[in-house]
Amino acid sequence: VEIYSIEEDGDDAYLVFEFVDGKTLHELIAEKGSLPAAEAVALFRGLSAGVDYAHRRGVIHRDLKPANVIVEPDGTVKIMDFGVARQAQDALLRQALTNTVVGTPPYMAPEQENGVVCAQSDVYALGVCLYEALTGVLPFQGTAGAVLLAKMAARYEPVERRAPGL
Repeated sequence: VEIYSIEEDGDDAYLVFEFVDGKTLHELIAEKGSLPAAEAVALFRGLSAGVDYAHRRGVIHRDLKPANVIVEPDGTVKIMDFGVARQAQDALLRQALTNTVVGTPPYMAPEQENGVVCAQSDVYALGVCLYEALTGVLPFQGTAGAVLLAKMAARYEPVERRAPGL
């Protein structure tokens, strides 16, 4: 989602974004339960292209999840909330990001939960989002510790069991 300007008022900063008419991927999954494979493929082509564009410019999103993806009525996909990426970059410049983990745990790669973030962390999150879009559920569920262990052991129900025919 394009940022038109950054405004400051004292110690506060405000971002002015373009208006995007559409629904989040989270809303689409909530409405439909899961997306047909062809629809998911089309959406994730756009989503993956957006993530690739950011990565080629050295920006890692760090919090990719269905709530941060908006789909316009014509199917155009836009990624929102690069704020976490910007906060992390700014903090790194100030050398203040020590032992800080940012993101939404169900979508985070195991190494990200341990404080290591790289482009592959976003790719992992894309995979979790795609799994959820195709099945309507997250691949790893339970308590934080159990989820992290399941992620590290790659213990999840295969997509084809949750969405027969895939």
